Amino acid sequence: MKTNKKAPAKDPLYAQGFEKIDRDEAMLRRCLDQVLSEIGLCELRPLVDKTQSNTHADLNQQSVQLLSILFQLLNLVEENAANQINRLRQSTLGEKAISGSWAHSLESSSISKDVDSFLKALSDLQVDIVFTAHPTESKKASILDQHRELYVCLFQMENSVYTESERALILDDIKDILERLWRTGEIPLQKPDLASERKNIQYYLKKKLPEALRLHDQRILQTMEENGIGRDVILRNRLLPELKFGMWVGGDRDGHPFVTPEITKYTLSSQRAGALDLLRESLERLGSRLPLSRLAQKVSLTLEERLKAFRTLHGNSTAITHRMAEEPWREFVWHMTQCLPEDGKSEKEHYLFPNELLSDLDILEESLRAVKAERLIRNELAPVRRKVEVFGFHLARLDVRQNSEYHEKAFVQLLSAASLPEADTFLEMSEEAKVAFLSKELESLRPFTSQNSSLPQEASATIDALRTLASHLRDHGRAGIGYLIVSMTRHVSDLLIVYVLCREAGILMETTKGIVCPLPVVPLFETLNDLKNSETIMRGFLSHSITQTSIPIWASRFDQDIQLDGTFEYPETVNCEDAFQPIMLGYSDSNKDGGILSSLWNVRKAQSNLMQLGESLGINMQFFHGRGGTLSRGAGPTHRFLEALPLGSLKSGIRLTEQGETIAQKYSNVLTASNNLEQWFAGCFSAQAQGKDLGIDEDWCFLLDQLANNSQSAYQTLVQSDGFETFFSEATPVDVLQNSRIGSRPASRSGLRGVKDMRAIPWVFSWNQARFYLPGWYGVGTALHQLIEKDEKSLNQLREGVSTLPFLRYLFYNVESSLESADAEIMTSYASLVTDSKIKVRFLTNILEEHDRTRLLLDQILPGPLEERRPRFYRTLHARDQDL
Repeated sequence: MKTNKKAPAKDPLYAQGFEKIDRDEAMLRRCLDQVLSEIGLCELRPLVDKTQSNTHADLNQQSVQLLSILFQLLNLVEENAANQINRLRQSTLGEKAISGSWAHSLESSSISKDVDSFLKALSDLQVDIVFTAHPTESKKASILDQHRELYVCLFQMENSVYTESERALILDDIKDILERLWRTGEIPLQKPDLASERKNIQYYLKKKLPEALRLHDQRILQTMEENGIGRDVILRNRLLPELKFGMWVGGDRDGHPFVTPEITKYTLSSQRAGALDLLRESLERLGSRLPLSRLAQKVSLTLEERLKAFRTLHGNSTAITHRMAEEPWREFVWHMTQCLPEDGKSEKEHYLFPNELLSDLDILEESLRAVKAERLIRNELAPVRRKVEVFGFHLARLDVRQNSEYHEKAFVQLLSAASLPEADTFLEMSEEAKVAFLSKELESLRPFTSQNSSLPQEASATIDALRTLASHLRDHGRAGIGYLIVSMTRHVSDLLIVYVLCREAGILMETTKGIVCPLPVVPLFETLNDLKNSETIMRGFLSHSITQTSIPIWASRFDQDIQLDGTFEYPETVNCEDAFQPIMLGYSDSNKDGGILSSLWNVRKAQSNLMQLGESLGINMQFFHGRGGTLSRGAGPTHRFLEALPLGSLKSGIRLTEQGETIAQKYSNVLTASNNLEQWFAGCFSAQAQGKDLGIDEDWCFLLDQLANNSQSAYQTLVQSDGFETFFSEATPVDVLQNSRIGSRPASRSGLRGVKDMRAIPWVFSWNQARFYLPGWYGVGTALHQLIEKDEKSLNQLREGVSTLPFLRYLFYNVESSLESADAEIMTSYASLVTDSKIKVRFLTNILEEHDRTRLLLDQILPGPLEERRPRFYRTLHARDQDL
């Protein structure tokens, strides 16, 4: 086991941060020690005392629970310290000193010197964050609630205005939380259901992110003003970057039999209700903040005219209008609140779509500007308008995902229900024949079956789910619906089948330019083979007439014009420059296939190839990154991830997933959430503004191809060896994780238990729990050794590349993080559980040798010792060594 070493901190602010972590952790440990003493658990107190060695402690259930709590407390302390040190850095060195901030990005960007170019680049930014309920969050909701309470107490303890008696009360609150934390069982007794997962995501969307967005917007406006661009210029010209939210809970049916059409319908309804509640609260607060008197300032004619129309519309509000007669701005907002839709009601006085609400907010803004109330516009009205723009009447767009094999089964069942001979031959057809048959079918809107037809399971579930979307489209437009995602996309036919299924559900529309699908059909390329074939697949899909006609529609704002039952008038004002084809890229399965180096390189190559394809066809691509919470599943520092992307890949914005445990880590606390939003937006701006692709030329592509191929070969040699599955199943807690209650969906799509059928999440988690972290580094050492052995000059080339190429730096730093997280002693302890000694010795020896080889070569490539180069990471990692 590693020793507990402390990183030397050359940066004095890092040193202060580390001291604060030590101080706050010690305070929490003292409080926990007192709680344990009071409730009669004195035998556990030595584990709390960091000055004592716990090497020989009896690891019973209570001691394991205690160690888990201690790690959770340290996580909270580190998060709070990071936020406070950022504040201190900002106050002493300025915003520019904070990596990933807007000020830092503007400082390092030449485009910020050209105001017009800067403002265009700012308004072109688009970030779309999609929340999923992947089973990676092991903590119960009640535990997360207590963590949030504790974080608030930590924050309060730093406030110097509190007296000693008040601080004593806060300490007592901390002890209260710690006792509840101890008495609350950590392990869920049952799997969470979809309702609880949906409620959890909606908590962040309604309670945390609106305030985080407000803080982020304040930060960007302040930074702009400091760079000579007035806040009012940004707000008046609607130049704030575009933020969207998405969600998979209730829509992701890939291997999840519990996501029924009824669940999807309720989720869409619940999201709408949540958004309207959020806007109602915001408008009520806005009204209370605008009791402006008509006696003190002139009321604009436009506002007066709209007020008259409102009074006519709300004829039963005489008492309200009389009471607010001298406060027209407040009355105006009251009428707006009355126009918000109510559940199950569609009276004529209600807004149908958010743009109608925005129009009234424009009238209010113009009237305030006429009386020079710019500050009120900026501080009171603009945040409300921003909520309408971001959350609309839908809160977050619901994606619907299903895998290609399931779709194909449903399609064949439809053919059979229609008594078509192709039902018996479709699966055996060549890909060319499948595409030809599907294209012929898509020449008309005629369905295979009637709405009342009885269909087999897959067809019924698929069509009923799509009919739920069709109903929502008719009633509310498409704003609440995101993408139709096809996981395991392997052929063009996998995507065209979705068009046919949409036709069956009544989603396809006849337009003046041909048949279109109003919802984007999006491939998910997740295995290595699929990533390598993605360009060929997309060339075929993008050449199809429905795709070509639909893509401009996806970019247009025509929600209120959808008429699924009639002919749609193709909009003449579609800006094709804004149109794009979304493409989702998976990190987890490609890593499971071939290891981290092959995965990251092939994901990047796929983006480059697809962008070139798009340029040749005149179609922009929007990349949707399916990033998990661990390095083996695509995670990594945000600004490093963004700068490592191919230049131009952010032209149509970026879409990404926030999964499982990362949601609580990034968004539980408003300041942390705001900082994360800033990292995404400022990082995207910086990556776009660099203006050139930093050095991935043909020579580097050749070198990285060699590294990826050799790394993949070494990785696959290991995982495909005889006896490996036995070693994996016995040397890791995979059986426990597959039976865990940390997510509502099953651990495998097929229900089988083998490595091949296993989802990537239990695969990665099993290795990480046993402290192997194997998918994050295995094969890299062999690949480096083979490259350097073949050409010694490659070593210097790699050293130079790490300092000049963002992608190479991101790649090897991530490998280093996984490698440093691995622990040979703990690996060996877990491996001792393998019953066959020959299998144990063979695989453990191989893994430890590769671990040493990778460490040796990384030390030669990366500059300087880890503890000096990455002191925060080093300290964070090794702070847990003693307890482990």
